[in-house]
Amino acid sequence: MKQKIILLMALIAAIITFSACSSDDDDNKISTSSIIGKWYAEDEGYGCEFQFNVDGTLTYIETMLDAPTSKVRDSGTYKLDGNKLTLQWTKSETWSNYSQQWVVDDTSTETAVVRISLRGNQLILYPDNPGDSSKPVIFSREWSFL
Repeated sequence: MKQKIILLMALIAAIITFSACSSDDDDNKISTSSIIGKWYAEDEGYGCEFQFNVDGTLTYIETMLDAPTSKVRDSGTYKLDGNKLTLQWTKSETWSNYSQQWVVDDTSTETAVVRISLRGNQLILYPDNPGDSSKPVIFSREWSFL
């Protein structure tokens, strides 16, 4: 009987040891698949939309809420490492009301790094630079049904 209790206690100790919470480093890891899709936010008079694609490309469209035909579209690639999101912008376009199409403004490369967190249906972008006084921007997932 005593041997069974010792074995049971050893088994319980093993279960507790191997099912304990992960380290703090793992708490900040976000999978790339969890950000795939469209995310929308309104910030300081602008509608902001991110589209993260499975192939590592992204599109960002910013629309003036007071003038919905005034739009800018940036595209490029992204890489997610833990909770750091690196955005590599390669093309910027503006919407032309005259020609009713996107017109390329700039093809120079620009890199931006932000920290992100996911809370349910929200993607929160924080400035990566601790000295940056910018406030976080909260995006909500846009669901599309095929």
